[in-house]
Amino acid sequence: TAQFAASAQRTAVLREAAAPHVLSNSVPQTPPPASAPAAAAPAPRPAPKVSTAPAVSAAAPVIHVHTDVYDLEISTEGGTLVKVDLLHYAKVQGSKARVELESTDPAREYLLQTGLTGPSGADYPTQAARFSAARLEYRMGASGALRVPLRWHSGGITVTKTFVFHKGSYRIGLHYLVDNRGKAPWTFAAYAQLFRNDPRTKGSYFHPTSNAYHGPAIWDGHKYIELDPASREYQHFARQVT
Repeated sequence: TAQFAASAQRTAVLREAAAPHVLSNSVPQTPPPASAPAAAAPAPRPAPKVSTAPAVSAAAPVIHVHTDVYDLEISTEGGTLVKVDLLHYAKVQGSKARVELESTDPAREYLLQTGLTGPSGADYPTQAARFSAARLEYRMGASGALRVPLRWHSGGITVTKTFVFHKGSYRIGLHYLVDNRGKAPWTFAAYAQLFRNDPRTKGSYFHPTSNAYHGPAIWDGHKYIELDPASREYQHFARQVT
């Protein structure tokens, strides 16, 4: 299981589709707990911006990343992981096809969307924002760690969104660096949300993914807690994390 950590304060948001193929690709309304300071502080404005754009644009350039455990792709639209294959796990016993953690296939779409959002009236690097990248291919070397930075710029704000991979580990780090060269503070909150379908598959001993848990989970420091979308308790789950 990949673990994602943001360097700013985070708000975890669960958004589930009511039925397969009926997905709402919006930016969560998260409270803005952090800010990048500047000379003067204007009065905050409530409600964050909302996007109804498609999950990922096919026209956006894609960054291909090779590690010793992953073959994955990151879209420059939103800096979203659009493909994550596990190199050491076959989808079906004896098959060359690998287990997929993330996919844009409409039949089994599963994306972890991450970004920054905040009060309305300002631009933010949400899952719909376009990032730039110095390279479109990265490969893990002998150093044991691989950093893949993406940059977003608007006005005097530059945000560097960096994915960090470690040799032999399935953990994926996610860090934000906010550089505010403007004259006003820039208030923001980091968020993560699942954009997914939930296709029903027949269980099989030789098809490990058919028995796997595909829903969201949180780590409380001791164990994972599965957030079953079918449970009323977790249908509108939100928790602030510091």
